Amino acid sequence: MFKKILFQLHWFLGITAGLVLLLVGVTGAMLSFDKQLMTLINPHVMRVQQVNEQRLPMQELIDRIAQQEPLKRIAAITIDADPSRAAQIGFALPPEAKSKRGFDSQYVNPYTGQLLGKAQGEAFFLTVMKLHRWLALDEVGKQIVGASTVTLIFFCLSGLYLRWPRKVLSWRSWFHLNFKRTGRGFLWDLHSVIGTWCLAFYLLSSLTGLYWSYGWYRDMLYQVTGAEKPEHMRERKKEQNGPAVAENKSKPNKEIPVPPSNANQIWASFMSVGANFQNVSFRFPEKPGGDITISYLKKAAAHDYATDKLSINSESGAIIKQDNYQDRSAGQQLMNSIFALHNGSYFGLTGMILMMLASLCMPLFAVTGWMLYLDRRAKKRALQQEKNQLSSNPVATATSQPMLIAFASQTGFAEQLAWRTAKLLQHAGLPIAVKSLADMQHHQLANYSQALFVVSTFGDGEAPDSARHFMKAFAQQNTLRELRFGLLALGDRQYQRFCQFGRQLEDWLQAQGATTLFERVEVDQQDKAALNLWRSHLSVLAPITGEQLIEPDVFHEWTLRSRVCVNPDGVGMPIYRLELTSEEKLPWEAGDLLEVLLPDEKTRRQYTIASLPTDKSAQLLIRQVQLTEHNEARLGKGSGWLTQYLPLGAEFKARIKNNPEFHLPATAKPLILIGNGTGIAGLMSHLKQRIAQGNHCNWLIFGERNLEHDFHYGNELMAWKKQGWIKQLDAVFSRDQVGTSSNEKHYVQHRLQQRAQQLTEWVEQGAAILVCGSLHGMAGEVDAVLRGALGEEQVDQLIAQRRYLRDVY
Repeated sequence: MFKKILFQLHWFLGITAGLVLLLVGVTGAMLSFDKQLMTLINPHVMRVQQVNEQRLPMQELIDRIAQQEPLKRIAAITIDADPSRAAQIGFALPPEAKSKRGFDSQYVNPYTGQLLGKAQGEAFFLTVMKLHRWLALDEVGKQIVGASTVTLIFFCLSGLYLRWPRKVLSWRSWFHLNFKRTGRGFLWDLHSVIGTWCLAFYLLSSLTGLYWSYGWYRDMLYQVTGAEKPEHMRERKKEQNGPAVAENKSKPNKEIPVPPSNANQIWASFMSVGANFQNVSFRFPEKPGGDITISYLKKAAAHDYATDKLSINSESGAIIKQDNYQDRSAGQQLMNSIFALHNGSYFGLTGMILMMLASLCMPLFAVTGWMLYLDRRAKKRALQQEKNQLSSNPVATATSQPMLIAFASQTGFAEQLAWRTAKLLQHAGLPIAVKSLADMQHHQLANYSQALFVVSTFGDGEAPDSARHFMKAFAQQNTLRELRFGLLALGDRQYQRFCQFGRQLEDWLQAQGATTLFERVEVDQQDKAALNLWRSHLSVLAPITGEQLIEPDVFHEWTLRSRVCVNPDGVGMPIYRLELTSEEKLPWEAGDLLEVLLPDEKTRRQYTIASLPTDKSAQLLIRQVQLTEHNEARLGKGSGWLTQYLPLGAEFKARIKNNPEFHLPATAKPLILIGNGTGIAGLMSHLKQRIAQGNHCNWLIFGERNLEHDFHYGNELMAWKKQGWIKQLDAVFSRDQVGTSSNEKHYVQHRLQQRAQQLTEWVEQGAAILVCGSLHGMAGEVDAVLRGALGEEQVDQLIAQRRYLRDVY
């Protein structure tokens, strides 16, 4: 719950304060090398050519400037040790403009005293600085920037918590950006991985940036470090707290600074202690006889703002006070380095470049954050659901014995073929009785002289759930010598035990004395040639005319709208969540499948749909199968194409496939949903349908490897649990069971075993059971637990009553 709240705050503040931080970040990057850029675009103003001559004495330089600008007073001079750089003059602002910050700045040739004018771009960078510090909105903007800076600290810490990887010591988990990912997964990588790259820089810039936003924060820093505030801060504090503050505000202005008349002596005093300088700034006193403040940077300075300071008497030229950076306390040095830390120059040129790049990345987080937010929004509009049902049972005539058509289906295809077979034969004049093997006892076959069996095999030789009760007859002897039968076996040749159940059924029937009407027909998936052979065999029984056994499949155009890896740092194969849309308003219901036609126009793959039509998209959860053949790695044909190679926005062909064997009637009775891995997709659609119907007595048992990476749809499920739409939620994560050996790890079946008493109570209340996920392992173990807890007979009754349904693979 804490993580969910943190996530909600993270994205909400991100789509609000993130826009302010976007501007602050970009403007901060623009200011990173403002001095260098100014020099680059003003070569004739900020640089000079007379590099081999001696500079003018300081007094003569001041006099020549005064001759060119007799109405202006020099307030400050900055001289660079680089002989090719011009000196900078700061003229005092006129009294009416004293409220403005800084000086009227111009550049002067230190060899001739000629004024070179203003540098182009100063006004631009001044505006950028105002935007960066207070959005050019004075006090209001200052508060907004300050609050957004606090939010940036929250982003750093909450983002770190939200993306904390399972393998904490693995650098790839923290810093590897996978450019092979696409869609939402790549957006998430950009947001989280690059966020980790920039984390230290953002914390540093925000913790130092608050120095200029809040006085209380600045005071706290000085108090914590034990540093002494600069004199101008102390004076400002006295004015703010003094009783004559109103009077002070009413006074027109302070006196205009006056340059000394013994500037050469001042320069000599400075050079006696600061000859090894990079640059030096002289700030003249506002009153005659006051002290001149000198700030200078040594060539071996720790960073660009590790300045030493001097106070020199303007009349005598004597040094009054000397304050060297290296002699200050650690706290004082830290406070003097706030700006150097803020822009990265504390760490040299490399630090400045990295801080600039981090600042330039700020729009990336705003944009990707918005894109991830918009991707999560679900557009919902009610659509009427339709279901195409097969015709009702044909009624056998009283004058002749009906032909039995028995089916055993796992996905509904065998049942569909059975009904279509019955329709063809009924139209040909034969009396027909259609039954599921789940509703039959083996001895009832003796009541028929002719029978057709349409049975499927799913997985690697498994019988359909509906036929498992009937399979008990395989161990018994029955006399069926009067029975003649035909058999249509459905399977998938990619499994070794192709059509195994159909073959077992035929062997048992022949062992009981039954004889065949024609040879067994085996169908690989939906092989049309095999189905046409079955239809031709039916013509032996009756004159078949008219429609085909199966209608041609109609595929529609679908578009891949989004694709995100939901377990990027998980230990298992990647699982992708796909969102697909179609221009057609295609109906489906919970439990149905999407059959995808691969690019070869022959191969098909079926995936359970995790959403409803009201979601306006078909959502799939696909595990990317990774194989190794002949020492070469490759991806599964269907999963690889859908999760890796199909471009976002691309169209492909697919169709909704009705899956009646995994449909539930609308009922208020309890529902138990059990699944693992991508099987949560089939359970999600049923949960959504139940919630939409107002049926909230739902119990979900879901298993995966790790809570952090593999709790698919975890946010939705936890929200539904909180709202009471899921009565009980049991999530089992095998790799998170600390202290257990691999043989002791608990899975879905173990949790179900622990809840055996509750399971019995729910079933007694009329609960249905849905199982979706792995056939091998989970499904078989769950079935064994159910039979152990409820008994063989009751489980068989649940299957016959369609209260125990499975969609396993």
